[in-house]
Amino acid sequence: MIFQKLLDQIKEINDPVKNFRDRLVSAMWSEWTDPKSADEYRELNGWGDDHPLWCGQIVAVCARKAGIDPFYAKKIIPSTYRLASMDFGDSFYGDRPPFTKIEPDEIKPGHILCVWTSRDLPYGDHVVVCAHVEGDHFVCLEGNAIGLTKDGLWSPVRSVVLQVRHKNDVVAAYEVPTAAISV
Repeated sequence: MIFQKLLDQIKEINDPVKNFRDRLVSAMWSEWTDPKSADEYRELNGWGDDHPLWCGQIVAVCARKAGIDPFYAKKIIPSTYRLASMDFGDSFYGDRPPFTKIEPDEIKPGHILCVWTSRDLPYGDHVVVCAHVEGDHFVCLEGNAIGLTKDGLWSPVRSVVLQVRHKNDVVAAYEVPTAAISV
């Protein structure tokens, strides 16, 4: 029994996807403590005049810092539709492996979540990163949102914030494919 636990811990330490999730959460915490403007995030990921969702821009920049292939950061992560495109029979992935959809009960820190803020779109309208799971609630780090700032105050201005989401607000959760991790 003790050896099985030890083997499980070794597997977890050597798991590139879990390590990516840990690095993604760490990068998001870093942005929470020192947020940038939407234009700065757009420039960091090389979007130029292309304007993906600001919430997705932040997640994509952090995913690049965590070691994801730049294609996924630039083309897939910033868009709730593109993340969900496999569900709609439309793929932006080309010959690359798609993200794996995760059931709400399997969400872990570092998973990328698409959530509803207005329930207008069937694939969600906001991209966030799960930082902590507490029962049916997820503490999320997110950009272009109103929530808790690093100062412990509720921000009336959209920024990189901490927000609690209920699992009923989660449209979909995604795991990064191992092949997309370059570090």
